[in-house]
Amino acid sequence: MIFFWFMLSAMAESCPHGSDRFNCVQFVRAIDGDTIVIDIPGVHSYFGSKAEVRLYGVDTPEKKGGDCEVKLSRLATKLVESELKSAKRIDVQLIANSKGKMRREKFGRILAKISYEGKSLSEVLLKNNLAVEYHGEKKKKIDWCGLGKKYLK
Repeated sequence: MIFFWFMLSAMAESCPHGSDRFNCVQFVRAIDGDTIVIDIPGVHSYFGSKAEVRLYGVDTPEKKGGDCEVKLSRLATKLVESELKSAKRIDVQLIANSKGKMRREKFGRILAKISYEGKSLSEVLLKNNLAVEYHGEKKKKIDWCGLGKKYLK
């Protein structure tokens, strides 16, 4: 038990958080393609345990959409899970509100950019046609069947 706390403490010191970011977070699970659950080492469990993070800059297919959208939602979720489960390091860059404070979106999730192994999770989803750009504006109708046609054969 002492060894565990020593390792946790050493990890927090070697990977410090910044005022606008949490470094070396631990991936817990993907809720869908644009929402994940993380644990944040070195942060009180009230805030840092099983924190929900909404990926900034993209929108992925919904789990409760049309047939194509549901299939692509599963693929986006699996892609996020496989990428982040195997990542050696995951960092979360917080999106600030107009007062410079951590911004949460309408469902209370932390709004952030997520990077791992030198890659942007948003860019990976966009390159794989499993997301569209989205910055909080009113959502447009997306032709998920057309966008993800390479996956739907």
